[in-house]
Amino acid sequence: VVSGAAIALRDRAARAAMFYAFLLTGLALELARAAQAGDECEEVTGSEPNTCKACSAVINGKKYCSQCNSSGSQSAPTDGVCSADNNECTRKQDGKCTQCANKSFMYKGGCYKDSQAPGNTMCETANAGVCTQAKAGYFLPPGTDNAHDSVVSCGDTTGVTLTGDKKYTGVAECVTCTQPGQLSIGGTKAAICTKCAADLYLKIDRGVMECVAESGCGEGFFPTIVDGVKKCAGCSEAGSGGIEDCELCIPRAPAPEAGVKVTCSKCYGQRKISPLKDACLDSCPAGTYDKQNFCTLCHSSCAGCQTDDKETSCTACYPGHSLLYRPTERLGGASRSALVRSLPTVQTGSARLTSGTRSTVPSARRDMPRSTGSVQQ
Repeated sequence: VVSGAAIALRDRAARAAMFYAFLLTGLALELARAAQAGDECEEVTGSEPNTCKACSAVINGKKYCSQCNSSGSQSAPTDGVCSADNNECTRKQDGKCTQCANKSFMYKGGCYKDSQAPGNTMCETANAGVCTQAKAGYFLPPGTDNAHDSVVSCGDTTGVTLTGDKKYTGVAECVTCTQPGQLSIGGTKAAICTKCAADLYLKIDRGVMECVAESGCGEGFFPTIVDGVKKCAGCSEAGSGGIEDCELCIPRAPAPEAGVKVTCSKCYGQRKISPLKDACLDSCPAGTYDKQNFCTLCHSSCAGCQTDDKETSCTACYPGHSLLYRPTERLGGASRSALVRSLPTVQTGSARLTSGTRSTVPSARRDMPRSTGSVQQ
């Protein structure tokens, strides 16, 4: 015969065992939810409710659930965790949210509230199931709705495809960006990247944006820092340290903090490279001549010259020098002259003499090359 005290003790033990069983079950569920919300989202094979089938939603480097295991359409990701919630995720199919509501928004198969992590790291404000203001590092795809992702990471090259086969993507390794213009027909359009990941440079070439290593800037560009952002600037971008109308250039070493940061090696069209390679000119300045679109210095005594840097190529002299000519042939009584060299002049009283060999003055001045500037004849 079992006493009443023994029966009471047995009942208390049974109730305690049941309590601890419920406690352990709840703890296990909380641990499962914490695992989904932590650094690693655990993928589970099977149909057990509130377990994750795919962890494809990556937010700030962490994986969150993008599809839940479900025998029907009851479980789907809410805030990155599998849940039967119907408040934010109002429609579900195949373990995914297909429509969001209230102050939540869709991202990678789930609905995320704008008021708590991880949703508040992507979206500043949401309304009627759509994000209306993205956080830094994300952009709003134009024309989205509560049945499609309404934020896209600046570095997400997969992006989102909206109604009408309009696809909006990020740029690989881009960390900040702005919204692209809206597509009028089906196609793909990338966000406007404004900054790349550390040690990478933003390059925009014929409308195509990419993040590259310093060596990837390539021909026609040079690596520089503009307003704190590393970028590959075009050789002709004068506002970024380039040279107007310069097609090819070489970075100066060391690079100056301001002003022109390159030397030009080729100008666009028929423009000429200045002697210091710091400008592209319509014509070469005094004291230089055009040598294959590069302004090359004349002889040191020449203010102007024709085809080379020899004295015999002078067409004008600097003050203190005169052109020296000699007759070469006679045609019909007219004396033709050839330039011998540019010689210093000596002022004696009212006479001007050329030191060294006496100059021969040509009889036909129309045949003598004309000097420019303050030339002494």
